[in-house]
Amino acid sequence: MILSLFVALTITPYLGYIFLREKDKKVIQKATISDTNTVKFELLPPGKYIARAIIDTNKNNKWDTGSYLHKTQPEKVVYYPAVFNIRSNWHLPSEIFTIN
Repeated sequence: MILSLFVALTITPYLGYIFLREKDKKVIQKATISDTNTVKFELLPPGKYIARAIIDTNKNNKWDTGSYLHKTQPEKVVYYPAVFNIRSNWHLPSEIFTIN
């Protein structure tokens, strides 16, 4: 199974990650958003999946909680509004994931 996500970005410069996880469970795959703004998840077992994007503003490859003392906000987390229902031997059309 292949799931393609086109990431529409309104934030520049941008470095971030898309996490694909089972509904209410663990992370299955992680992908870096590249210059093409296309993220592809392959070889997925059948199931229901949720996509989540993290905007890594300080480029340290992890989500930061922010700090009251340093007056910094946590890094933004954006969820795709729909659940992906993946079936065996099935190809979903490309989805658009808008992050602003």
